[in-house]
Amino acid sequence: MEDTILFSFRDDNFYVHHTLTKNPDPNHFSFRSHSHNMHEIYYFLGGDADFVVEGNIHSLKSGTMIVAPRGQTHNILIREGAETYERFAILFSPNMLPEGFDFVIRAAAEGARAFSLNEREQIWMEETFHLMKGGQDEKETGRLISSVVAALLSKLSALLRERSDVSAENDALVGEIIRFIHQNLTEEWHLDSLEKALFRNKVYLNRRFKAVMGCSIWEYTMRKRIFAAQHTLYQSRSIAEAYRASGFQDYSVFYRRYKKYIGISPSEELKRFRDE
Repeated sequence: MEDTILFSFRDDNFYVHHTLTKNPDPNHFSFRSHSHNMHEIYYFLGGDADFVVEGNIHSLKSGTMIVAPRGQTHNILIREGAETYERFAILFSPNMLPEGFDFVIRAAAEGARAFSLNEREQIWMEETFHLMKGGQDEKETGRLISSVVAALLSKLSALLRERSDVSAENDALVGEIIRFIHQNLTEEWHLDSLEKALFRNKVYLNRRFKAVMGCSIWEYTMRKRIFAAQHTLYQSRSIAEAYRASGFQDYSVFYRRYKKYIGISPSEELKRFRDE
């Protein structure tokens, strides 16, 4: 497997990359289940793969655009024999979401997240991406990316009004598991509880979940708990409230998981809020 980074930019507000992978390895860590502390706009240029968001499997073709809101778990399923995989991704901090476009993120969180662009829109999309590469320094590139994010969200809002999003192949059993997790996020439960609720063997449930989602049921649950805690921290400005909302029974476990998934500790994040 060989990655060629055709463009990359990262600062506190954005992470953008245009990457071409030759002979992609389906088991490579970069394709496994993950979630971000940023919203992501993903654009597929070529290859043979599926994009899975929260158990919804989107078959990719050139010109597919997908929105993955902050905290949503997603992964790439590279099909056997794929020779290349090329994509463009813009990740941006929630505080860089332009005013008036929060409904686009809400719609994506509720399921309207994948769109197939026509030939004319694909040309516009690739010209828009090209604009970001013209920055002379980091500050100018950041401004250009901010403008591109606004343009893409404007396009997405139009697509939401004009046509339905690309239908996804849903795994009904994985959907049931995800619903159980969300309904019991703050409760103490084990795989035995899930086994009884769904009347299926827990080993089979975990194997089926991992095949679609790219991670175990418990790993997915940990991520969801942490992002729920972060949301509470945003609203309450209280670490104690965030901990109570997380569903963890041990603060040290909560602290370690928070730092793993968010990148900083709850206290560091709270300080950042207060300094803004």
